[in-house]
Amino acid sequence: MYRQIVKNIMSTKTGKTGGGTVQNKIKVVNAEVIFANLTDEGFGTKLTIKLTPELEKQITEFWKANNIGNEKTVIGVPNIKEYEGTRQLSLKINEHTRFAGLNGLTTDNLGFGARINFFLNAFEYSNKFTKGKTYTGASISAVVILEGKRTGADADLSDLLNDLRDENTTVEGNVSNNNNNALNEAKKTSGEVIDDLPF
Repeated sequence: MYRQIVKNIMSTKTGKTGGGTVQNKIKVVNAEVIFANLTDEGFGTKLTIKLTPELEKQITEFWKANNIGNEKTVIGVPNIKEYEGTRQLSLKINEHTRFAGLNGLTTDNLGFGARINFFLNAFEYSNKFTKGKTYTGASISAVVILEGKRTGADADLSDLLNDLRDENTTVEGNVSNNNNNALNEAKKTSGEVIDDLPF
């Protein structure tokens, strides 16, 4: 009985269109985050990503193949927005979405300019709001944070560090996760600590 149920589910998820198998999940790599809404304030939780031509093609094909959408949208067409020349798309996340970050990055590092890899899943749903109809939605199931968000402070810190490099001095510090850790003692290129105390 259980085996037959699984076969039925798999047959609906892997139907043929255009000579190929419909994928109910895609992997997106090195996407740039524009906005991260991780707390539901009445509008749901989502990640808004910047669409490159390649990424837009990948997601558009995924939307079309899975007939994603409902009565409030155009079924099979992602709801792409454009702001100041940047094409972008908001993708749902939920309490089951898993996050991991490289080099100690966390969800606190998600925001404008962050880089991520993620899986986007298509799923069928029917509830009281669909009035008995079944639609297909899409949400992000897992995210790996590759780089943290960028701020004006990051640019300022980079500028200061470049000045020190020009002076042939090595400075070490944690600039990857927006922590204000104290910089290590300045060292000569030989590794010897510079005695810059005034006494």
